[in-house]
Amino acid sequence: MQIARKIGIVTLVFFVGVAMLYWILSEAVVYFEMWSTNAVSRSELADDFGLGILGVFVAVPGSIIGGTVMGWIAWRRVSVTKRTDVRVA
Repeated sequence: MQIARKIGIVTLVFFVGVAMLYWILSEAVVYFEMWSTNAVSRSELADDFGLGILGVFVAVPGSIIGGTVMGWIAWRRVSVTKRTDVRVA
C-alpha cells in the first residue's frame, strides 16, 4: 500500500510539474518572440510561424524534461515506511 501511495504522489508531482512548466515556458517563448519581432501585442504574433515552432521544440520538451526531474526528486524524497504492529509504551 505504501508503494502505491509513493507512485501516486510522484505521478501527481509529474503532471502538475509538466503543466506548470509548460505554462511558464510558453510565456517565455511568447515574450522572446515579441522581443525578437518587435511586436507590441500578442495579436501581432497571430501569423508568426516561428512562435509555433518554438512552442513545439522548446516548451513541450522542456516541460516534459522538467516534470521528469521533478518526479525523480519527489521519488527520492518520499519515503516508504512499513507499519509495524509493535506498540511502544
